[in-house]
Amino acid sequence: MKLARPLWAALIVAAAAAASLPPAAASDRAGAWEKELYFGRYYPSPELLDDVGTVGMRLHYVASRHFGVLAELGFINRTDIEFDIAPPDVTGLLEYDAFFVDMSLTWQPLKLGRWAFGLYGGPGWSFVSARVRALVDGQPGERPEQIVTGLEDDSFSAHGGASVKWYFGGQGFYLRGTARGRWFEARDGDDLDQEYTLALGI
Repeated sequence: MKLARPLWAALIVAAAAAASLPPAAASDRAGAWEKELYFGRYYPSPELLDDVGTVGMRLHYVASRHFGVLAELGFINRTDIEFDIAPPDVTGLLEYDAFFVDMSLTWQPLKLGRWAFGLYGGPGWSFVSARVRALVDGQPGERPEQIVTGLEDDSFSAHGGASVKWYFGGQGFYLRGTARGRWFEARDGDDLDQEYTLALGI
């Protein structure tokens, strides 16, 4: 899978901007709560589906300088996947969305000035809803739709990844870039989804 180059380019630009700002307030003191909003790209595996945008929010409790607990809610949605059912007259349209609820233990082994590097991972639960519609060619200009089937499912999941933070300003603001893999119990095999995000936090 190709990495999301625009995302990593944004991280590099953000790091350069942060390095030129005054020293940041230490928001990783014991007992602090960090709040984040994030966006990024999600790469499903096996590679039957294209990558899709992801958004979400995180709440991080900093238990000590090096350890913490992270709660997270994420969301993805795709509505434009066409495939053949009975060509040339009938095609299908796949729509799906998924919610991810994750808990993580976080470890921040290294902090250098405005930079902080960490690892995180833990269990989660995923909720998926998918719909397949049949698009039937009729008279010119008409394409009636009919719902063929719908599917709702959930699965236990596990994830793990790495993160890097850049503090900026004087009030504990920061940007966090993350990369992680996600495993689903409901799948056969050991395929991992990949997710790359950029978050604004305080």
